[in-house]
Amino acid sequence: MRRIVLMFIANLFRLPYMLFKLFTMTAKNSHYSKEERYAFVNRFVHWANWGGRVKVTADGLENLPSDDGFILYPNHQGMFDVLTLLHVITRPISPIAKIETKYVALLGRVLRMLDSEFMDRS
Repeated sequence: MRRIVLMFIANLFRLPYMLFKLFTMTAKNSHYSKEERYAFVNRFVHWANWGGRVKVTADGLENLPSDDGFILYPNHQGMFDVLTLLHVITRPISPIAKIETKYVALLGRVLRMLDSEFMDRS
């Protein structure tokens, strides 16, 4: 919980810009490509991790296929696994999330921005 508070406080001055871009990029008539939207989210995640003093190191990125798609299964042992994936993977990814997250204020917008698929677990 302390890291989340640090993330918020460290990026408080960026919040107006981030919210403006988030709502602009997810508008129905938005002209932003998937790569542009992903680059914005990736930059946002770097700022969040920096603010929370989260140090991310990744091994084995060279083993990810460069041509075709792939599936990664984070184990959810911590709260930062999705932030970690978004931090280290430079090309656009589309997370799969439970349908309840679609209706969480900012998280739902970010997930829609990434072209996420929402799954009903029932």
